Amino acid sequence: MAPAAKREAVASVASAASGGKATGAMSTSLLVQSLPLAPATRQRLIEAGFQTARDLAGLTAVTLSQQAGVSREEALLCLQLAGLGGDGAHDALRGAHSALELSRVVVGRIPTFCRDLDLILGGGVETGCVTELVGVPGVGKTQLCAQLALNAGLPSAQALGLGSEALYVDTEGSLVARRLRQIASGTGRFLASAGGAAASAAASASDALDPDAALRRIHVVRARDRTDLLAVGAALPRLLDKLPRVRLVVVDSVTFPFRHGADDVSGDDAAQASERSRALLGLGQQLTRVANERSIAVVVTNQVTTRVGTDNRARLVPALGDAWGHVAAHRVLLFWRATAML
Repeated sequence: MAPAAKREAVASVASAASGGKATGAMSTSLLVQSLPLAPATRQRLIEAGFQTARDLAGLTAVTLSQQAGVSREEALLCLQLAGLGGDGAHDALRGAHSALELSRVVVGRIPTFCRDLDLILGGGVETGCVTELVGVPGVGKTQLCAQLALNAGLPSAQALGLGSEALYVDTEGSLVARRLRQIASGTGRFLASAGGAAASAAASASDALDPDAALRRIHVVRARDRTDLLAVGAALPRLLDKLPRVRLVVVDSVTFPFRHGADDVSGDDAAQASERSRALLGLGQQLTRVANERSIAVVVTNQVTTRVGTDNRARLVPALGDAWGHVAAHRVLLFWRATAML
């Protein structure tokens, strides 16, 4: 059977299984030519026989990549965009809330147990939005993320955490189970030695502070490249449906997959940069949507890069560009001064 005939057969079976209705939010009449993809990518898809979203039904990113001669990342982005081809205005209005409803939303916070940082954050990392941690390598971003993942599981009654679980997306392989266990043990000792309310809270939360119990509340996903990270972002709602107690999602880091392995995207430099930018901002929108709709805290880490100003002086600034800077509601810049982290 020819590839085009196979696609028609898959689409027919999918239509029959759903009673003749389009599956999910996909509009089967959406033209591939209208998708916001790089021109070269759209051309390859059309030349391979993919004219509408219906032609993409039932395909995986790997299969689409092989049949159209595009990268897996481009194929995944194409499938994601095709799945968003419904009535965007209707979807947006369906999630609308009155200002009164928004004023009644209870915001949870996950403390870092760093007094000055918690003061800046109003008591800790906030639920319902994205918080970004930026800094040079070794400044403590992963350490802080690991601490937050552990603190999320501490009892909310004592204002130690949210009494929940955490989903940790590790892109650099820097999260080490042995270090998590050390932090869990150290957190119990820190609270016990703090005295006062903290010590009594620690005593009543001894079960939650047990290292084995603490580690069971952290679910780790390893994303080894940009395609993996984009796939995790697309699957995040389904992952959270299976893990209903998760109230914190950590992505450590967003930067690594987008600054490494750029050679796997075909086309000229401008097309590569445009494709990466679209994929990055799409991921940011997914994280923001998940945080808002599910009232969970999302923490991402970012690296730094050098920018030369108009005065010809080089400065360290957050990586990933200015557009990415609008994704996070809170951006925390970490840096060293002498021997202290600030």
